Amino acid sequence: MELIAVPINARALSKCVCVEVLHSETRLERGLDHDESVIILDADGGFHAAVVDEVGFTLEDTTYRLRMGVRLPADLAAQRLSGSPMSVERSQVHEVADLLGEVRNRASDTPEGLVDIQFVS
Repeated sequence: MELIAVPINARALSKCVCVEVLHSETRLERGLDHDESVIILDADGGFHAAVVDEVGFTLEDTTYRLRMGVRLPADLAAQRLSGSPMSVERSQVHEVADLLGEVRNRASDTPEGLVDIQFVS
């Protein structure tokens, strides 16, 4: 799992459904795949689950549209980033966190729903 830092604070990210990130603005050594799970590090040092929703290409760069999930405590983010096997109980904690992220994004269906943020530096 990859870690992607964005210059957006936690409060702004909490109102987002998706964030667009340019590959050139990341420290990734490889490209991301559609439906790949990632961790976003916000400008305040907080961690958020996300999934690559869309990958776009231009002559200059690759753009990733990341669908935001739930905010993660540091220990859950570290476990996901480590890629180490987890106990059944710990896996269930991660599943509940992901379900909470899905419920959060259902709010985007309302008129007062969440917004998209495009990050281009």
